Formats: sequence, C-alpha cells, structure tokens
Amino acid sequence: MIDRLNAALEGRYRIERELGEGGMATVYLAEDLRHDRSVALKVLKPELAAVVGAERFLAEIKTTAQLQHPHILPLHDSGEADSFLFYVMPYVEGESLREKLEREQQLPVEDALAITEKVAAALQYAHEQGVVHRDIKPANILMSRGEPVVADFGIALAVSQAGGGRITETGLSLGTPHYMSPEQAAGERTLDKRSDVYALGCVTYEMLTGQPPFGGPNAQAVLGRILTGEPDPVTEHRKAVPPNVEAAVHKSLERLPADRFESAQAYAAALRNPAFGADRQTGARTAGALDAGGPGRRALLIGLLLAVLASVFLVGWWTASPAPEGVMKQRVDLWRSAVPVRGEFYVALAAAIAPDGSAITYTDFLDGRLQLFRKPREEVLASPVAGTEGGAAPAYSPDGEWLVFITTEFELRKVRSGGGGSVVLAEDVSALAAPHWVNEHIYYVSRGFDLARVGENGGDPELVLSLGDRMGQIAASVYALPGGRGVLFTGCAGNCNQGNVYLYDMATDSISLLFEDAHGAWYLPTGHVAYASLAGGLFAAPFDVDELRVTGGAVAVIPDVAPYGFVYSEQGTVVYGVADVTGVENELAWVTLDGLAAPIDPDWRGRFAYPDISPDGTRLAVSIASGGDEQIWVKRLDRGPEQKLTAEGNVAFRPEWSPDGGFITYVVGSDDLSRDLYVRRSDGSSDAELLLDLPVAGIWEAEYSKDGRWLLYRTDQGTTGDLYALSLETGDTVTLLNSEHDERQAALSPDGRWLAYISDRSGRYEVYVRPFPNTGEGRTVISSDGGSEPVWSPDGTRLFYREDGMMKGVEILSGPSLETGRTSELFEVDAFASAFNRRQYDIHPDGDRFVMIRLGEQGGLTLVYGENWFEELRERLND
Repeated sequence: MIDRLNAALEGRYRIERELGEGGMATVYLAEDLRHDRSVALKVLKPELAAVVGAERFLAEIKTTAQLQHPHILPLHDSGEADSFLFYVMPYVEGESLREKLEREQQLPVEDALAITEKVAAALQYAHEQGVVHRDIKPANILMSRGEPVVADFGIALAVSQAGGGRITETGLSLGTPHYMSPEQAAGERTLDKRSDVYALGCVTYEMLTGQPPFGGPNAQAVLGRILTGEPDPVTEHRKAVPPNVEAAVHKSLERLPADRFESAQAYAAALRNPAFGADRQTGARTAGALDAGGPGRRALLIGLLLAVLASVFLVGWWTASPAPEGVMKQRVDLWRSAVPVRGEFYVALAAAIAPDGSAITYTDFLDGRLQLFRKPREEVLASPVAGTEGGAAPAYSPDGEWLVFITTEFELRKVRSGGGGSVVLAEDVSALAAPHWVNEHIYYVSRGFDLARVGENGGDPELVLSLGDRMGQIAASVYALPGGRGVLFTGCAGNCNQGNVYLYDMATDSISLLFEDAHGAWYLPTGHVAYASLAGGLFAAPFDVDELRVTGGAVAVIPDVAPYGFVYSEQGTVVYGVADVTGVENELAWVTLDGLAAPIDPDWRGRFAYPDISPDGTRLAVSIASGGDEQIWVKRLDRGPEQKLTAEGNVAFRPEWSPDGGFITYVVGSDDLSRDLYVRRSDGSSDAELLLDLPVAGIWEAEYSKDGRWLLYRTDQGTTGDLYALSLETGDTVTLLNSEHDERQAALSPDGRWLAYISDRSGRYEVYVRPFPNTGEGRTVISSDGGSEPVWSPDGTRLFYREDGMMKGVEILSGPSLETGRTSELFEVDAFASAFNRRQYDIHPDGDRFVMIRLGEQGGLTLVYGENWFEELRERLND
C-alpha cells in the first residue's frame, strides 16, 4: 500500500510509515517534499471513498480548509491519487488524548477542565463558521506540547455531505459509538452544534471518571444505552469532582438537544462557574435515578445537594452574616479570564474593597471592553456597574458611597458605588496607577507621571509634585496619608524595573526615601506602612502619621505578594495577588500563520522583549531584562550561540536591524529618563555610536525604510507620542504625525509608500495607514475593535495586527490609493507577549511565520481573600 501511494504521490509527498487506522481513514507519516516538513497524510478507506466520490468530497472539504484556530489542526492539502482520496494535516509530535487516558485512566480535575475549555473554544469557533465536527473523541484530540489540538475537523461532515444517503445504505457509521449523541446514534443526518457539545461532554466524563458515560460488549449495545439509558453520576465514580462540574457534564449529556447547553462556550463557562447547578438538581433524570435506588441513593443525593450548598458559600465568599471571628483566608477567582492587561491599562489587581468590607469592585472585560464589576457580600455573582464602561482602577470614597475610576480616554470619573451616571473630575490621568480618595480630595498620577489631586466634586486639578523636575523620575503609585499632609508614592527611572517608595511632605515641601526596591505603599489603620518588595513579599513597618516618619524596622507579613498586588478595607478585609512577577521566564517561538507554535531554542529562556529578525532571516536581535538591567542580545536562528551586544545605560532595548543587516540601532535609557538612539555593528566588532539625541524629548522607538533612505522614530512630548522621519540622504527631518493624539508603533511598508501606526484619536487605540512621507494626504482605518502592533508582510500584500485577542491579517490592494481587501482572523494571541510602546513580534523574510514571545506559566496571579487580617498583622508584628 505504501509503495502504491508513493508512486501516486511522487513529487508531492513521500510516505514513511503507517501511524494508525481509524473508522474512516488510515494515517501515514509523510514528508511534504515541496515544503520540507513532516505531515500526517490520511487516506480515506477504499469502501468509503467509493461511496463518497472524489469530486464531491474534495468540494465539501474546502469549507474545513478555512478553519484557522490555535486549537484546531489545520488542513494543508487534499486530493485524489490512483483512486485514493486523501487529506493532509500537520504532523503533531506527542500523543493523543486517547493514549493519555489509556496511560493515566483519570486526569486531575483541573487538567480535564483545561482540556475541555480549549476544545470547547475550538468548537465554538467552528460552529460560528457553520461547521460541526461530528466525531469528537479522545483519539481526535492531540496533545501538542501539553495543549489540545482537535484533528479531523469537519471531515465527517464532508464525508456525510458528499456521500448523502448512500452512507447509511452501506451500513458505514460516521462517528465512534461511545461519543455519539442520541440523535446521531438514531441515524439523523442533520446534526447541529449541540451534537458536538454532547460528544465533548462524553470526553469530559471519561477524563474525570476513567470511562465513557455508556459502555457495552459491542457497538449495538452502546448505541442502545445512549438511546435509552442514563449515565451514572460522575461523583459515583469520583467523589472529588465539584458539584457544578458534575451538573455541567450531565447537562451536556441530556438526551434531548434542547435540554443541553446552547453552545460549547456555555458548557465551558458552566464548568468554571461554581454557582452552576446550585439552584437546580443535576437534572430530573439524575434525581429520579438516585431516588429509585432506595435509601442509599437518596443519601447520596442529599450529600450532593449539601456539596452544592457548600460550593455556593465558597463562591460567594461573603454571606449576609457578619464576618467570622478570627482570621479567615481562601483562594478566590474574580476575573473570568486573566488579570486585565491591555495596552497601557495594567493596574495589578485593579480592584477596591468598600471601607466596611461589604463589597468588592474590580476591573474586567465586558464584550471586549473594560468595565467595572461589583460583588456585594450577600450576592453570589458580580454585576457590571452601570456608568463605568471603559473604566479601570477603581477606588472608594471614605464613606463608601462613591467610586472613582479611570477610563480608556484617560479621564478620572466619579459614580455612585451602586452605579448610575458618571461625571468627569479630571482629564489626562495615567492608567498605570489607581487613584486614592482621602478627605475631600482624590489623588492621582497624571499622564505626565506627576502627582496631582482634584476636589471630590471636580474643578481645576492641582499639581502636588512634579517628579520629573524634582527627581528626574516618574510616579508609579500614589497614596495620600490621613489628613492629606503627606503622600506616599513609588518613584522609578528607566523602565521601572526598579523602584523605591518615597514620602512627600507637603507642609515642608520635602521628599524622603522610605523603602528601597519597593513598588506600592499603603498606610494601615494599625499604624503601619505596608509596601510590596521587589524581592517578593509584603512588608510592614511602624509609622508615626503625625511626625511622618518610620519608627521601626520592617517585617515580612505576607510572602510573595506581587508588586501593587494588595488592596484592603479599613476594617481588615484584604485581597492580594501572589505571583513571581520579576522571575517570569518566557520563550521565543516560531508561530505559523495558522497559529502552530514551536520554540526557537527550548533551552533559551528569559525575560525577552521586542524581537527583530535580520533582513536575511538568519539572526535575531532581542532585548533581555535581568533585575534592573536590560540589554540587546543577538542569536543565530539555527540554534547557534547568542551574543550580548550592548552594555550602555541601565536599559538598552527595542533593536532595529539596518536594511543590509550590518548594524543594529537601539534605544538607550538612563536614570535621568533620557532616551537616545545608538547604533553599532551587529557582530559587536565596533563601539556604540550616538545616532540621534534629542535633549527635549526622548526617542522611544525607531524603524528603517527597506531602501535605507529613511529612519522613522517616535518621541514622547508630555503625554503623547509623535512620529518623525529623518532622511539619511539629506539629514532633513520630516514631521509625520504631531497632534494632540497619541501616535506610536510605526511600521513602514516594504515599498516605502505606506505608514502603519496606532493612534488614540477615536478614544481608543486603532491601527491606521497613511501615505508616506506625505501623511496629510489621507488616512485609512484598519482595525475596528481596538488594534495594535501592525507589521507588514515582506511582500507588502498584507498588514498583520492584534485586535481583541486575535492576530489578524488584512489584504492590501496598493494602487494609486490604498485599498483593503479581506480581513482574516489567524489565531489567538493571548498566550504571547504584547506591548504598548513597540511591537512585540516580527515576521520572517520568507513571510511564512512570526517570531513571538510565548509567555511563561508563572505570570498569572493567585488571588487570596481574607477577613480580619489585621489580627494576623498585629500577631506578626507582636503588637
């Protein structure tokens, strides 16, 4: 068979060996001769191919070739050769979920839920494109570097559609009996997305219990049980499964499609919602089955209901009853996804606790946009706060009646704590630091990173302290002490990898250093100042608020608290995040246009930023941070050695190759906040030379035109970025964009005709394109839902960018004027680093893959909620 296939596929593929055989096809490991890569070549079984017919099958399979998702194995090719029908997918090294289950039997609950979530995301995407898988099973879920990837997407559908009624007439079955939905088992040809939801529920059931919901001695027995039986409760096989997980799995397995989840996304959400099933039994059929078993089964049902009630209590954290005596702590989840990180909007916990501990307000995303959510003590779930659309970084008024927050338009707004109409208190507010309300003033950090305050009813803002003038630094946090005489703040220089906590005494106009290597400081009602050490942990020191001085040594009170990752109420309720923020190591990865990622060098990990590929594609320049230092490294892309290129200042970053590859230009930062442009030979054989120095405004990013005639660069004038172009032939400077708006992330098309960039002119950052260098002759909006990091394809026919968690590509039809064609969603990018000042990825000169920074697993925060925490604090401090 292999010889016959190799003869038929000569010049295209070379079969190496058989990998396995499924219900519809035999799978071979093959070499793609045209692209020099290993692939999985699947040949439809001859009896099935005869029924289906080549022309109809190949026509139907075109639909599946359009699916592009990080958890869907893409379709490379399909065709007919010597009467064989075949299709080609990437070869994934590793094992299938079937092999994993055969080895481990049952998976840890968290692993089972994570796999289900990612498969559900793939199904949700396909369903939205009108494609139903029809054959979800462990054998079709491949584990690629620990991540699930769904194979054979839409193949069963293509076979069914092409074969029509002849499939049923031949007795061939499309699908594996143990994972068939009842309607599929009954032979219905029209199946919708709820059939896939059922199959995924079967897979989850097996991952948790070690067996499918229904078994039997043969396929007919299994199908009979699917049509007439009821699955055993999950907890009958494994008591550790949470009640909401059991309830969600059983709902996905309902016999009637109308009784299941409407979508795969809804199923995944229920698995992660501890409140799901709290107000309902697992299902009438399950309750009936339990009751029918007599007293033992009834006792089990009561136990399940008690477990559900316990889950409700844990989800709610607070009950309507007063807080218990003594210290209480537990791990909690607030956000439905990761802690919000988008552009400039990173505010650690981005949360606030009401002064009396009765509610928590925090930042999350609603329909892709920032929004404040409020969770009262007596409510199980949080609700969006009306009037806070686009809001982040909340803070309560001293009486708890009001909330202040920062918007994506960099406004400071005020709203009733329960929601309503909001009013603007101040403009030009930094989103990097949460405001603090004390007495009749709200203190905040301006977008110029100075300390300012405004009255609780608005009015003209008042400058409290200009750090740039006084210290050559910027403010990264603000906290006003009781009485409003002193202000605690974090001051930092360079890129804020290092910082110190200072005290500004407004009465004496003096600044004093309180704590070194610290980010974030708070005054506690116990008479202490707490601060987050960059070395890790929350420390507290006694503080005389009248004399404004530290009166004793600092003591560690909570280990491993993330910088800025601590909020508290006046009566001792706390929420804090535990994370290894400074120690996160990432990896550089090749990512294909369909989202498949592989490490460039699995042994090379670090805190990478701003990768840039040499024009010939053989080397990579990237900056690596370590402690308070950041320098440029160059690495050969054949897994050759890496070489440190720079040693200037405490920050050298954002490298850019010259068009001939002989030089690298980069930004150097110093403690005085200056930003200059330097250049040196890419092999390190020359000393660094100052290329561009602007004494008033620093240079923050630079890019060459492909013909070497222009150097584009960005300066930051106050709160906005402006774009310029330096002619390397004449030495003249052209102003590209200089307005009241913020423009950055410049990217020049390969032919030098078009400038892509991002701007906040619409109230949020979007990707735009203008003619170059005559930028005033037009403007085209590329993104529509918050875009960033534009990068041109090497041939200039596509512009890639990030938008709403996806990598997208738009066709560029470059004629006398710019026209755009089809926009495609390529893959999800939440697993890869992004940046606000400069793109965090590059494209290979061949145009077939990106280099991206895959984030390490250590970056997330574990949230801890505690009550009566001041008791623990006093005990630790021996008060």
